Amino acid sequence: MPGFSLTVASAHHLAYAPQYIAQERGLFAREHIDVKLVGCPTGDSAIIDTLKTGQADLVLGSVLFPLRMAQEGLSPVLVAQSNQNTRHWLLARDEQPGFSWDCLRGRTVVVFPTNVPTPWVAFRQALYNKGIALDDVALVIGYSAGQAIAEFRRGVGDFLLVDPEVIDPAAGLKEVAPVADALGPVPWSVYCTTSTLATAQCDAIIAFRKAISAAASWLYESPAHEAALALSTMFADKSMNELESQVARYRHAKLWVRGANVDPAHIAAWNAALRRAGLMPDGLDLMHFCQEHQ
Repeated sequence: MPGFSLTVASAHHLAYAPQYIAQERGLFAREHIDVKLVGCPTGDSAIIDTLKTGQADLVLGSVLFPLRMAQEGLSPVLVAQSNQNTRHWLLARDEQPGFSWDCLRGRTVVVFPTNVPTPWVAFRQALYNKGIALDDVALVIGYSAGQAIAEFRRGVGDFLLVDPEVIDPAAGLKEVAPVADALGPVPWSVYCTTSTLATAQCDAIIAFRKAISAAASWLYESPAHEAALALSTMFADKSMNELESQVARYRHAKLWVRGANVDPAHIAAWNAALRRAGLMPDGLDLMHFCQEHQ
């Protein structure tokens, strides 16, 4: 029988595949932990509320979650990591075999709208990492989702910044480069909890991290078709071709961490990026939320 139990709340999304693989392949059970995965509507409010009401022990989402938790007096602690990068790519109308990030200088990028600011911060930081100033790139911002795709296909802009999952393959757009290539690893999606629960569930969280790490390694090392098959029961709304394509894209971008421990260096780098972008509330710092013992 499992020695520990945890309830984990998150949006139900394929990007969080390690936790679903850990469940499907018995990796949680191997670590003697019983994990219940609770799907929530997208957005921080509903997910954070599960911690407030005692419905969950851990929540998975953006590092903006612990910032919100801190503002609400919940004493957040980052205890594990799932994803280390954005899903956004640069797309083009034609193949770009000689692409490098320097190719963006003097070019125009159409920015697809999102309901969260972090993809834009990631792109901004990617440019910063490559020594490209925002003034070196013409940015088209303000289109609706439908307009962004339609206008880009008509010839507006040279590249489209977007999550490829929202693009109909029939549009014929070409994937040029993941933003991850220039961004580098950051704490994109993290598991957090309250300081009280982090202490009370310390052993369970250690076991949980081991299982998530093993699941991520399996996702990287297994054929995309096998990974898609393992995920198909939990994502019945997607075809096998869709699942296989998305898993392959995630692996290309190195979306998942191989080790689920939170890396303070990555936290510090993303903290600086959020601060440069104006998203860090006064008096808060992600480093304050790192768990001391991992």
